[in-house]
Amino acid sequence: MDGGKSTGRISEYEWAKSTNGNFVTFGGNSASIQDTLEQSGIREYQLTVKANDGGSDTAFHDVLGIAPDAPYNNPLAFTGGDLALYIMNPHTDSSPTKIRSFVNLGNGISWEPRGKRLALSVMESLNQRSTIYIYDTESRHFAPMESLPGSSRSPAWNPKYPLVAYVNSDRYGGSQEDLVIHNLETGETKYLSDMAGHSGIHPDFKAEWGLSWSPDGEKLYANGSRFGSADAPWRIAVWSGIPSGSPTRTQLHSDAQLSTYFGTDAANIREGMFGLSCSPDGELIAYSLTISGIQKIAIARADGSGIVNLLPYDHVYNPCWSPGGRYLVFDTRAQDDWFNIKMTDRYGENIKNLTESSTNTYQDSAWGG
Repeated sequence: MDGGKSTGRISEYEWAKSTNGNFVTFGGNSASIQDTLEQSGIREYQLTVKANDGGSDTAFHDVLGIAPDAPYNNPLAFTGGDLALYIMNPHTDSSPTKIRSFVNLGNGISWEPRGKRLALSVMESLNQRSTIYIYDTESRHFAPMESLPGSSRSPAWNPKYPLVAYVNSDRYGGSQEDLVIHNLETGETKYLSDMAGHSGIHPDFKAEWGLSWSPDGEKLYANGSRFGSADAPWRIAVWSGIPSGSPTRTQLHSDAQLSTYFGTDAANIREGMFGLSCSPDGELIAYSLTISGIQKIAIARADGSGIVNLLPYDHVYNPCWSPGGRYLVFDTRAQDDWFNIKMTDRYGENIKNLTESSTNTYQDSAWGG
């Protein structure tokens, strides 16, 4: 051992995990380190090593290596039931600030990386299709980004390349929803199914409520996808190779994995039905998960390996990571159907109400950039 406390030979060790800021002992000398970590999930750990001369050392270890939260840059942005765009600093503001009202809103909002512009789905008039607009929060300039037929929603701004991904609902005259990739520099718009070499209606390309890029801009996570048939349960798709123009798709979790994790038939599980978000370090993905009709939020490794953890809340939607990955914000639905926004640490603990309204709905958050 070293560290200035002991030079004796290690005789035993003891693990503790962080719970509400306190480290609680679990496992111990009889358990292997690997088994202890895998069974405990995504946590911050403290390891105490004891030596045969009575000395001891303590080290702290975050299993998934998430750094402390990044310095504050862009605020949290979200929409209101009053058809307005709001922003707030979750750490300092007691209430949100209304930025602009709209005639109507679609679903989805995304910050430009390290910028002050937002991509959001907007209807300029009632009963009109929704279109992806770019809104500059400093100049207040507001203009459409695309002009495809049908409705567009769920924009996701690529953190590395000049690309915005979104969902369009009018492919083949409304017979298929498709993912779309828009190049902000060239103005070129491509359907992802065409890029992947598919032609005609393809049931696997349905995408409902959320898209999220990996921090290196190379992978796109899409919820509400189907694999194999139009009747298959919704799963999360992981697209690779989009920036290079040769996209391929894999499934984040297999049905066998999900059945094992949750002890129920995979047909009762719908992954990513209402939103998902890749962590800023690319290690984790937070997403909505419906189990036997109950809406939850899950946190899993972004490569699909390991266990899946559920936050201890029901009727929650649209998770979103803070810029450094230390916090999660998400929508909650009360019994009276009002939506509000809450924030927790990345373990689902230390919950904080960001909005507490019984007269307006707040939802659909985007943070960071």
